[in-house]
Amino acid sequence: RVTYVRRRAGGTARSSAVARVLVATGHVQMARMGVTLLTSPAQTLVDLARLRSLASSLASMDHALRHGMVTKDDLYARLAAQPGVRGNVRARRAIGFADGRSESVGESLSRAVMIENHLPAPELQVEVFMEGGVLAGRVDFMWRELGVAGEFDGRGKYRGDTGGRDVAMDERHRENHVELFGGVRVVRWGWRDAYLDGGAFMLMYLRAAGVRPVA
Repeated sequence: RVTYVRRRAGGTARSSAVARVLVATGHVQMARMGVTLLTSPAQTLVDLARLRSLASSLASMDHALRHGMVTKDDLYARLAAQPGVRGNVRARRAIGFADGRSESVGESLSRAVMIENHLPAPELQVEVFMEGGVLAGRVDFMWRELGVAGEFDGRGKYRGDTGGRDVAMDERHRENHVELFGGVRVVRWGWRDAYLDGGAFMLMYLRAAGVRPVA
């Protein structure tokens, strides 16, 4: 549903099947796109994070941070400007975990599953080098102390045609180099693994490799 925000002193929210109108009673940050007045990116992200799941909030915030649309200071400033608003605790938690190094929605979803299941925090976008300083590859997630690297694979690279098989072979060579020169085991998962049943399959793969919840 399209969401409209009205700035006024009082009133109630109204909803229909296609739209809802929210009443903002103060300090809503606005921005203009052409002739249209919108809530700013920072305001929108915080408003959504008050209501949505951690996975949804991270996907939005990570993308905005990565592309320079906002900074974490911008997001925290929106919270400070609207104290006492319902959902601020939830939004603050999401801001704390947001990270512009995540390069896809799938990576953000995977991190949310890790966070909610108390896995140790991985390093993000880690480069592994061969002898002589040649780049062997870059991995989405790395647990150095556990000797494990993680890769979210949502690109559908392994389908039928010869080009797809070539890409899959190249990817396997890269993975071999990362494992050999990084001294890690690479664990892969996809959309279904990270999304269905709260990420049960992704968690199972990581647990088998030694990445388990911490107290």
